[in-house]
Amino acid sequence: MNHFPGLPFFEFFIGLSADNRKGWFDANRDAYERDVKAPFHRLVAAMQQAFGAPYDQMKTGDLVFRINKDIRFSKDKTPYKLHMAAAFAPGGKKDMMHPGFYFQLGAEQCVVYMGVYNPDTALAERIRHYIADKPEKLEQLIAAPAFRNTFGTMQGEAQKRVAGDLKEKARAHPLIARKQWYFGHSFEPETILEHDPVAYLMEVYKAGKGVNDYLAL
Repeated sequence: MNHFPGLPFFEFFIGLSADNRKGWFDANRDAYERDVKAPFHRLVAAMQQAFGAPYDQMKTGDLVFRINKDIRFSKDKTPYKLHMAAAFAPGGKKDMMHPGFYFQLGAEQCVVYMGVYNPDTALAERIRHYIADKPEKLEQLIAAPAFRNTFGTMQGEAQKRVAGDLKEKARAHPLIARKQWYFGHSFEPETILEHDPVAYLMEVYKAGKGVNDYLAL
Protein backbone atom coordinates (compact mmCIF):
# COMPACT_ATOMS: atom_id res chain seq x y z
CA MET A 1 0.00 0.00 0.00
CA ASN A 2 1.31 3.46 -0.89
CA HIS A 3 1.16 5.69 2.22
CA PHE A 4 2.06 8.79 0.23
CA PRO A 5 -0.62 11.30 -0.87
CA GLY A 6 0.61 11.66 -4.43
CA LEU A 7 0.89 14.68 -6.68
CA PRO A 8 -0.67 17.39 -4.45
CA PHE A 9 2.38 17.18 -2.16
CA PHE A 10 4.78 18.04 -4.97
CA GLU A 11 2.39 20.51 -6.63
CA PHE A 12 2.44 22.58 -3.44
CA PHE A 13 6.23 22.89 -3.58
CA ILE A 14 6.17 23.77 -7.28
CA GLY A 15 3.88 26.66 -6.41
CA LEU A 16 5.97 27.67 -3.41
CA SER A 17 9.19 27.67 -5.44
CA ALA A 18 7.60 30.19 -7.84
CA ASP A 19 6.53 32.54 -5.03
CA ASN A 20 8.41 31.83 -1.82
CA ARG A 21 6.85 34.56 0.28
CA LYS A 22 4.72 34.63 3.42
CA GLY A 23 1.78 36.05 1.48
CA TRP A 24 1.64 33.09 -0.89
CA PHE A 25 2.12 30.63 1.95
CA ASP A 26 -0.64 32.18 4.06
CA ALA A 27 -3.01 32.10 1.07
CA ASN A 28 -2.22 28.40 0.59
CA ARG A 29 -1.91 27.38 4.24
CA ASP A 30 -4.92 25.06 4.08
CA ALA A 31 -3.33 23.21 1.15
CA TYR A 32 -0.07 22.96 3.11
CA GLU A 33 -1.82 21.49 6.15
CA ARG A 34 -3.93 19.07 4.07
CA ASP A 35 -1.60 18.04 1.21
CA VAL A 36 1.85 18.40 2.76
CA LYS A 37 2.13 18.49 6.55
CA ALA A 38 -0.53 15.93 7.49
CA PRO A 39 0.44 13.28 4.91
CA PHE A 40 4.15 13.72 5.61
CA HIS A 41 3.54 13.14 9.31
CA ARG A 42 1.54 10.02 8.38
CA LEU A 43 4.45 8.83 6.27
CA VAL A 44 6.87 9.41 9.14
CA ALA A 45 4.53 7.55 11.50
CA ALA A 46 4.54 4.61 9.10
CA MET A 47 8.35 4.78 9.01
CA GLN A 48 8.40 4.75 12.82
CA GLN A 49 6.48 1.49 12.81
CA ALA A 50 8.86 0.05 10.21
CA PHE A 51 11.91 1.01 12.29
CA GLY A 52 10.42 -0.12 15.58
CA ALA A 53 11.95 0.78 18.95
CA PRO A 54 12.84 3.38 20.03
CA TYR A 55 11.32 5.42 17.18
CA ASP A 56 7.85 3.93 17.46
CA GLN A 57 7.60 5.53 20.91
CA MET A 58 8.50 9.06 19.72
CA LYS A 59 6.19 11.80 18.52
CA THR A 60 6.40 12.58 14.81
CA GLY A 61 7.11 16.17 15.83
CA ASP A 62 10.36 14.98 17.42
CA LEU A 63 11.50 13.73 14.00
CA VAL A 64 9.98 16.14 11.45
CA PHE A 65 11.67 19.45 10.64
CA ARG A 66 9.66 22.65 10.33
CA ILE A 67 9.14 24.05 6.84
CA ASN A 68 10.23 27.50 8.05
CA LYS A 69 13.87 28.33 7.36
CA ASP A 70 16.28 29.94 9.81
CA ILE A 71 17.31 32.96 7.72
CA ARG A 72 19.21 34.87 10.40
CA PHE A 73 22.63 34.06 8.97
CA SER A 74 21.65 33.25 5.39
CA LYS A 75 21.99 35.36 2.26
CA ASP A 76 18.89 33.63 0.91
CA LYS A 77 16.02 35.30 2.76
CA THR A 78 13.19 33.25 1.28
CA PRO A 79 11.26 32.08 4.35
CA TYR A 80 10.34 28.49 3.49
CA LYS A 81 12.11 25.29 2.58
CA LEU A 82 11.11 23.60 -0.67
CA HIS A 83 10.86 20.17 0.93
CA MET A 84 9.73 18.31 4.00
CA ALA A 85 12.33 16.41 6.00
CA ALA A 86 12.65 14.04 8.95
CA ALA A 87 15.57 12.57 10.87
CA PHE A 88 15.58 9.20 12.61
CA ALA A 89 18.40 9.44 15.14
CA PRO A 90 18.66 8.64 18.87
CA GLY A 91 17.95 12.28 19.73
CA GLY A 92 15.45 12.86 16.96
CA LYS A 93 15.75 15.76 14.52
CA LYS A 94 18.11 17.69 16.82
CA ASP A 95 20.68 14.88 16.89
CA MET A 96 23.34 15.60 14.25
CA MET A 97 26.08 13.58 15.95
CA HIS A 98 25.06 9.95 15.95
CA PRO A 99 24.47 7.66 12.98
CA GLY A 100 20.96 8.22 11.70
CA PHE A 101 18.59 8.23 8.76
CA TYR A 102 17.62 11.62 7.33
CA PHE A 103 15.31 11.98 4.35
CA GLN A 104 13.73 14.89 2.53
CA LEU A 105 11.07 14.98 -0.15
CA GLY A 106 10.56 17.91 -2.49
CA ALA A 107 9.56 18.66 -6.07
CA GLU A 108 13.15 19.47 -7.06
CA GLN A 109 15.04 16.80 -5.13
CA CYS A 110 14.47 13.81 -2.89
CA VAL A 111 17.43 12.61 -0.87
CA VAL A 112 18.48 10.31 1.97
CA TYR A 113 21.54 10.84 4.16
CA MET A 114 22.99 8.39 6.64
CA GLY A 115 26.12 8.13 8.77
CA VAL A 116 27.68 10.73 11.07
CA TYR A 117 27.37 14.32 9.85
CA ASN A 118 28.35 16.58 12.74
CA PRO A 119 30.25 14.78 15.51
CA ASP A 120 31.79 16.80 18.31
CA THR A 121 35.56 16.66 18.78
CA ALA A 122 35.47 13.84 21.34
CA LEU A 123 33.20 11.61 19.25
CA ALA A 124 35.18 12.27 16.06
CA GLU A 125 38.36 11.18 17.85
CA ARG A 126 36.70 7.99 19.08
CA ILE A 127 35.51 7.21 15.58
CA ARG A 128 38.98 7.80 14.09
CA HIS A 129 40.60 5.47 16.61
CA TYR A 130 37.89 2.86 16.10
CA ILE A 131 38.41 2.96 12.32
CA ALA A 132 42.18 2.74 12.87
CA ASP A 133 41.64 -0.46 14.85
CA LYS A 134 39.31 -2.02 12.23
CA PRO A 135 39.88 -0.19 8.92
CA GLU A 136 39.34 -3.22 6.69
CA LYS A 137 35.87 -3.81 8.13
CA LEU A 138 34.66 -0.32 7.15
CA GLU A 139 36.29 -0.59 3.74
CA GLN A 140 34.52 -3.90 3.16
CA LEU A 141 31.18 -2.39 4.16
CA ILE A 142 31.42 0.54 1.75
CA ALA A 143 32.69 -1.74 -1.02
CA ALA A 144 29.62 -3.99 -0.74
CA PRO A 145 27.51 -3.92 -3.93
CA ALA A 146 24.32 -2.79 -2.15
CA PHE A 147 26.14 0.15 -0.57
CA ARG A 148 27.96 1.15 -3.77
CA ASN A 149 24.83 0.90 -5.91
CA THR A 150 22.77 2.93 -3.45
CA PHE A 151 25.20 5.50 -2.07
CA GLY A 152 28.30 5.42 -4.25
CA THR A 153 30.92 6.20 -1.64
CA MET A 154 31.51 7.75 1.77
CA GLN A 155 31.39 11.55 1.93
CA GLY A 156 32.85 13.96 4.45
CA GLU A 157 35.53 16.59 4.86
CA ALA A 158 39.10 15.49 5.54
CA GLN A 159 41.21 16.63 8.46
CA LYS A 160 44.12 18.92 7.63
CA ARG A 161 46.16 17.35 10.41
CA VAL A 162 45.98 13.85 11.82
CA ALA A 163 47.11 12.94 15.34
CA GLY A 164 50.60 11.46 15.42
CA ASP A 165 49.47 8.01 16.57
CA LEU A 166 47.11 7.78 13.59
CA LYS A 167 49.21 9.42 10.89
CA GLU A 168 50.81 6.29 9.48
CA LYS A 169 47.57 4.31 9.37
CA ALA A 170 45.70 7.23 7.82
CA ARG A 171 48.05 7.16 4.84
CA ALA A 172 46.93 3.61 4.08
CA HIS A 173 43.33 4.11 5.20
CA PRO A 174 42.21 7.70 4.40
CA LEU A 175 38.81 7.29 6.06
CA ILE A 176 40.60 7.63 9.39
CA ALA A 177 41.42 11.25 8.56
CA ARG A 178 37.81 12.44 8.10
CA LYS A 179 35.89 15.01 10.10
CA GLN A 180 32.59 13.47 8.97
CA TRP A 181 31.45 10.05 7.80
CA TYR A 182 28.18 10.31 5.90
CA PHE A 183 26.70 9.08 2.62
CA GLY A 184 23.73 10.03 0.49
CA HIS A 185 21.23 8.69 -2.00
CA SER A 186 19.24 10.95 -4.36
CA PHE A 187 16.14 9.95 -6.30
CA GLU A 188 13.51 11.59 -8.46
CA PRO A 189 10.14 12.58 -6.95
CA GLU A 190 8.47 10.16 -9.37
CA THR A 191 10.16 7.28 -7.55
CA ILE A 192 8.19 7.93 -4.40
CA LEU A 193 4.96 8.03 -6.39
CA GLU A 194 5.65 4.79 -8.24
CA HIS A 195 6.68 2.75 -5.19
CA ASP A 196 5.47 2.21 -1.66
CA PRO A 197 7.55 4.99 -0.04
CA VAL A 198 8.04 3.12 3.23
CA ALA A 199 9.31 0.03 1.43
CA TYR A 200 11.57 2.11 -0.82
CA LEU A 201 13.06 4.15 2.02
CA MET A 202 13.60 1.05 4.15
CA GLU A 203 15.47 -0.61 1.27
CA VAL A 204 17.77 2.41 1.13
CA TYR A 205 18.20 2.22 4.90
CA LYS A 206 19.11 -1.47 4.78
CA ALA A 207 21.82 -0.75 2.20
CA GLY A 208 23.53 1.63 4.64
CA LYS A 209 22.67 -0.01 7.95
CA GLY A 210 25.95 -1.91 8.20
CA VAL A 211 27.98 1.30 8.03
CA ASN A 212 25.65 3.04 10.48
CA ASP A 213 26.04 0.15 12.91
CA TYR A 214 29.83 0.30 12.52
CA LEU A 215 29.88 4.02 13.34
CA ALA A 216 27.51 3.76 16.31
CA LEU A 217 30.01 4.20 19.15
